[in-house]
Amino acid sequence: MADKLVQIGNETVAFPDTMSEQEIAAVISGEGQPQQRSLGQELTRQAGLAGRILYEGATAPATAALEFGRGLYNVGANLLGSESRLPSVAQAQSQMLTQAGVPQAENMLERAVQAGGQAMVGTGAISKVPGMVANIAKEIPVAGISAAMSQPAAEVVKDYTGSDLAATLAALGTAAVSAGASGRILNAMDKGKPLFTMDEVKQRAAKSYREMDNSGVSIKPQSALDMVTGLKQAVDDARMIPGTDQAKVVNASLDQMKNIIGTTGVSFTKLEKLRQIGNDLKGNKDKDIGRLGSVIVDNIDGYISNISGKDLIAGKGELDKAVKNLTSARSDWRNASRASVLEDALNVAEAKALDPKASESELIRRGFINIAANKQKMSLFSPEEQNVIKSVARGGSADSLLSFFGQFNPLRSKLAAAGSAAFATQSPSTAALIAGGGLAADTLQGALRRRAAQQAANIIASGAARPTPTNLAYRGLFTTGLVPPDINQ
Repeated sequence: MADKLVQIGNETVAFPDTMSEQEIAAVISGEGQPQQRSLGQELTRQAGLAGRILYEGATAPATAALEFGRGLYNVGANLLGSESRLPSVAQAQSQMLTQAGVPQAENMLERAVQAGGQAMVGTGAISKVPGMVANIAKEIPVAGISAAMSQPAAEVVKDYTGSDLAATLAALGTAAVSAGASGRILNAMDKGKPLFTMDEVKQRAAKSYREMDNSGVSIKPQSALDMVTGLKQAVDDARMIPGTDQAKVVNASLDQMKNIIGTTGVSFTKLEKLRQIGNDLKGNKDKDIGRLGSVIVDNIDGYISNISGKDLIAGKGELDKAVKNLTSARSDWRNASRASVLEDALNVAEAKALDPKASESELIRRGFINIAANKQKMSLFSPEEQNVIKSVARGGSADSLLSFFGQFNPLRSKLAAAGSAAFATQSPSTAALIAGGGLAADTLQGALRRRAAQQAANIIASGAARPTPTNLAYRGLFTTGLVPPDINQ
C-alpha cells in the first residue's frame, strides 16, 4: 500500500494511504491533538484529583456496602429470571463528580495513586468502627500500598485476558501479597521498648530503692519477718529434711536474716542483703543447699514484687515520689526475677559436666525446652513472653542444617573423631574439610543459640515482650473490597 507524500516546509512526510485529505490536514494543523497544560492548570487539576480521592475515599465504606447489596440483588434477579438490575452506585458517583467538573485520572499511574489514596482515606473512615482496624498506624499505609499495587495489576490482566474475573483475582492476589510484605516491613521498623541487660535492670531497681531509702521510706519489720516465716515454710515444702547438715546451713541463714531485720524500719538496702544471703545459698556447691537457695531467692523476689503501701513506713515527706519509685523498682525487679529463670538455662557449666559430649548449643536449647515444658515456670510469664521462650526452644530456620553438620565436629564426639582419622588415611584434605566444617557449624550454632537465649532474657528483663506481629495480608483483601480496582478503562 503506497504512502501519501506531503510537502511540509522543506521536508516530505509520508502519511498512510488510508488517511483522507481532511485527516492529513488536521494532523498538519495540530487539530485534535491534546494541548499541553500550563503549570497553573496542572496544579489545579492535581488539586481536583486530590479532592476526588478525599470524597470517594470517605464514601468508600458506604459505597462498598451498597455495591455488595446491589450485587446480591442482581444475582438473585438473574436466578429468578427477572431482567431487573440495579445500577452501579460507584459508577454513578464517579460520573456525578466528573459532570461537576472534578478531573479524572488519565493514566495507569494516576489511577494507582487514586486507588491508594481512596483506600487510605476509607480505612481511616472505618477505624471508628470497633474491630475494623486493629492498628491504624500500620493498616492505613498498608491499605494504600495494597490498593495502589492491585490497580495496575488488574488493568494489565484485563488487557491481556479480557476477563473481569481474571482481573479481579489478580487484584486480590496482588493486594494480599503487597499488604503482607509492607506489613512485615512496618513490623520490622517497630523497635518497641529499649532493651536492657539483666544487670542494668537490677541496677535500675537498686537505684529506685536507694532513692526510697534517701526519702526515709522503709519496710515495716513485721512485714519483713513475715517474709522470713514464709521462707521457712517454702523450704519445708521443697522437701528440706530436718536435722541434716543442709538443713542446718539453710536455717542458720534464715536466722541471720531475722537478726538483720531487727525491730526498726527495714531499709531497701537491707532487703538487698537478705536476697544476697539467698544467692550465697543458691551458689553453694552442695546441690541440695543450692536447690533450697533457689527456692529462697524466688520467694524473696516474689515478696519484693508484691510490696505495697501497707508494708511501708512513711518518711519525712515525698511519699508520692517514694511510691512512684517503688512501682518502678517493683516492675524492674519482677522482670529481672523472671528473666533469671532463663539465665539459669544459659549457665551450662553444670549440665556440661553431666554430659560432656553435648555441645553448648544443645545444652542451651535443652534448658529452654525444659522451661517451656514446665507449667509452673511458664505460668510466671505472659503469653508474649512464653512465645519468646518457645522460639528459642524451637531454634532458627538454619538450626536443623547446623545440627546435622555439627555432628561431624571431632571435638564433640569420639566417633566423629575416629571417623575423621580413618577417612584422613584415604583423603586427608576431604577429612580436614569435613572436620573443619563440623567444628564451624557447631561453633556457629552455639553462638546463635546463646545470642537468641540472651536476647530472650533481655527482652523479658526489660518488659519488652510484644504480641506476635499480625500478618496484614488480610488488609489487602479487605481493601480490594473497600476500593475495587477500576477495570473499565
